[in-house]
Amino acid sequence: MSDAADKSSKKTEGGFSRMANGFNKYFAIFTAGFAAITGVTLGLKKFMDMRNEVEDSQANLKALTGLGENDIKWLRDYAKELSTTTTEAGIRITASAKEIMDGFTTIGSKRPELLKNKEAMAAVTKEALTLAAAGKMEVATAFDVVTASMNQFNHKAEDSNRIINVIAAGSLEGSAEADSLAGSLKNVGTVANGSNMSLEDTIAMLEVLASKQLLGEEAGTKLRGALLKMKDAGVGYVSGAFNVRDAIIEINDQMAKKTSAAQRDALLQKVFGAENITAGQILLENVDAYDKLRVAVTGTNVATTQAIIQTDTVSARMAQSKNRFAELGMELVQDLNPAMLKATDFGNLFLKMLVNLPAFIRENKIGIIGFVAALTAYLIAINASNIATKTKVVLSGIDRVADYAKIAALRIKIMLTGQATIAELRLVAAQRALNASMMINIYAAAAVAIAAIGVAVYKLATRTTDGQKA
Repeated sequence: MSDAADKSSKKTEGGFSRMANGFNKYFAIFTAGFAAITGVTLGLKKFMDMRNEVEDSQANLKALTGLGENDIKWLRDYAKELSTTTTEAGIRITASAKEIMDGFTTIGSKRPELLKNKEAMAAVTKEALTLAAAGKMEVATAFDVVTASMNQFNHKAEDSNRIINVIAAGSLEGSAEADSLAGSLKNVGTVANGSNMSLEDTIAMLEVLASKQLLGEEAGTKLRGALLKMKDAGVGYVSGAFNVRDAIIEINDQMAKKTSAAQRDALLQKVFGAENITAGQILLENVDAYDKLRVAVTGTNVATTQAIIQTDTVSARMAQSKNRFAELGMELVQDLNPAMLKATDFGNLFLKMLVNLPAFIRENKIGIIGFVAALTAYLIAINASNIATKTKVVLSGIDRVADYAKIAALRIKIMLTGQATIAELRLVAAQRALNASMMINIYAAAAVAIAAIGVAVYKLATRTTDGQKA
């Protein structure tokens, strides 16, 4: 390949490279800009979705409770404050406003008397959230265990603090955690209350069972069966009413009078039944443990203390910061809903277009190829027209140079021979007239002189070349 061809190839290659780089640069800028706009739009849409969810919770609570707009707004503001600030006891509630609103609904549905008392509903909800923080349990589970305990043991709203402290103390002193106790209470609470057992008695007995790995709903079911069997056996009525501790002592006294293992097994089978014999044995063998746990879960403030410790962490602070950020975002989108909808529709339309682009190209490839071919032909025709125009200008210039050369040759002939035809003399005269008019402009005169000299030199060079060829 010649140097000229190599330079031309490199020049063409460089041109295409610059075009590609320019396209990539501006396409990247466009893509980044669109991605930024889309990211902001989606972020705002998320806030809008959160706000809609909170509104749905408010509507659900209003429909359930029959509370007016002012009361619902009071509860909404209370939920916002609770999720973003520290309580007077020093507890950081990390649940979101929506979770708290749902808690109002749960508590109101399970304790109907609270539906007309927003302050009492808010107080019970706050205690349930404290229990959730203390036991690191799901807020929904905390709501269930508090309301279930209230219902099963006939407690009032003002007893909710006692409930959470008993459960928290039991999980601290015993083997069953708060969520396990919640599952147990669901199955045994009503029977325990009917057996003259307090919440403290029940939690202490469930923790005794948990020490032998009898946990959750199974523990509640087995304890319920044992209580019913003891009552059927007529034990525990020394004081006139059934007392579970008295029943256990009475059974142990009967067991001590049996002289053989077979007799003791028969007694256990008779009192507890085959399905509850394991729970019965655990209770009979752990009276002292029950007494200690019964004292440990009474009159404590464990839930509050644990909640303070559990929420004095970076993660708790971050959770509340997230809640505050969400609240600010929901306030922002409240005034941006119309614009957000339009921006979201545009973003969805653009993304849909990108998704459908490959299929569109496949389905219309013949038409696209034809369009590209036509566009290419048009561009080639435009370039050819430009080239033809430039070529015409060059040829016109060559013609003018040829005319000057011809006249210059005539002058040289006249100078050398002193002879010329009439036509030749007319041509020289016309050239002189043209020169006279052009000499008015000094720049034109200079151009004429340079052209004349160039033509003369060219003519002499041509003659020399012709002579060499001859």
